[in-house]
Amino acid sequence: VVFMHSNRYIEFHSQVGNYYTIRTPKQGRACDYRYSSCDLYCVGATNEIYRFNLEQGQYLEPLSSKSTGFNACEFNPEHELFACGSVEGHLECYDPRVRSLVGNIDCAVYANSNSGNSVSLPAVSCIKFKDALNIAVGTSTGQILMFDIRSNKPYFIKDHNYNLPIKRIDFHTLNDDYVLSIDKKICKIWNRHTGKNLTSIEPATPLNDMLNIPGSGLICLTNDSPKIFVYYIPTLGNAPKWCTFLDNITEELEEKPADTVYDDYKFLTLKELDTLGLSHLIGSDLLRAYMHGYFMDIRLYNQAKSVAEPFAFAEYRKQKLRAKIDLKREKSRVPLPIVPTVNKELAEKLLHDEGDFIVNKKKKQKAADTKESLTILKDSRFRSLFTNPDMQIDANHVSFKNIAPLVSRLSKQTAVEDESISNENDEDQDEEEQEDDDGNDLIDDMLTSDEDN
Repeated sequence: VVFMHSNRYIEFHSQVGNYYTIRTPKQGRACDYRYSSCDLYCVGATNEIYRFNLEQGQYLEPLSSKSTGFNACEFNPEHELFACGSVEGHLECYDPRVRSLVGNIDCAVYANSNSGNSVSLPAVSCIKFKDALNIAVGTSTGQILMFDIRSNKPYFIKDHNYNLPIKRIDFHTLNDDYVLSIDKKICKIWNRHTGKNLTSIEPATPLNDMLNIPGSGLICLTNDSPKIFVYYIPTLGNAPKWCTFLDNITEELEEKPADTVYDDYKFLTLKELDTLGLSHLIGSDLLRAYMHGYFMDIRLYNQAKSVAEPFAFAEYRKQKLRAKIDLKREKSRVPLPIVPTVNKELAEKLLHDEGDFIVNKKKKQKAADTKESLTILKDSRFRSLFTNPDMQIDANHVSFKNIAPLVSRLSKQTAVEDESISNENDEDQDEEEQEDDDGNDLIDDMLTSDEDN
């Protein structure tokens, strides 16, 4: 394994670790290996292409270029044509047998015209050969140019539309028509003939590199986070042999039924259709049967409802006005204390003794004059006496009969007061009924005046 460092060092590693280290004269940016001659070609911030022979262990005479620097390089595995991408946006091809330039394509012209960005000159950021004739060139402005090496014009241009340098391009081995490309923000999978996107992956952290496991749909993305993002796309291919469980998970997900959501439709039952008078539409294209009812277009539903219920808005407005009047009346009334259901008679007698059970005898009496602190009922020591049904007093018990004279005297006093209170409540009820009649007349007058206007 060969590692190119940012401090101008290149390390050769074996299974035991660092095997050998060399230093390049200028900063390197990319390298590739030629198998037939055991040469390591390195490009970087210089116009020279360094050649290091691994058999002899020494540098060979470098190849010279007119460009000021290179960002990418790659050998074609079919005929060993060496392609380099320069910072000026040129694609230069060298024949290693004669060690000379055999082809030059100006990619910046096509990339710049497609992006419309004339601030900086587009540079070649990455290169990838598909086969002996097809090559993909990524630019620093976010375009991918597909070339046939027999022509100096691209037959297709794909734009990422982010104006970010393309970091990696790869051709899928099973589906030859699909190309995988990444920049700092997104990974796109698209058709190399039409440019139509199959899918896109946009993680939250910036991307650095990509690896598509050969012959599978598994993609690994390195990024600025501790973990490598791994994605499985069954459309591209099956899972690798060493993780076949991904296919089983995919089959289980496909078996689950997907819920269909209708955003622009209204669900109606058969009874609601009869109410709207639309039951004759059953079986037509306007209704879509679903479960125990039908889906209808929301626009058709609104039209049918406005025709079937022409006075719905008037009724709604009348209810709103009545609710406002009732709310105003509730604020003017004095609330009565709530008496518990368990031992209700005892609670009322205790309230009478403490003076807490006070009834509004006059309509104009203010709420501040009424005591609302029910001390005994709120006391935590006696709470179970009025909440626990097991604590209910048994009037037939012997102990209760011993205090019957006292209880009867209190009962007579309570009955007299209740009778006076009931008479006053009847008068208040008559007044409230009169107010209700006046409120109804008021609502009718308001609605009539609005209709006249």
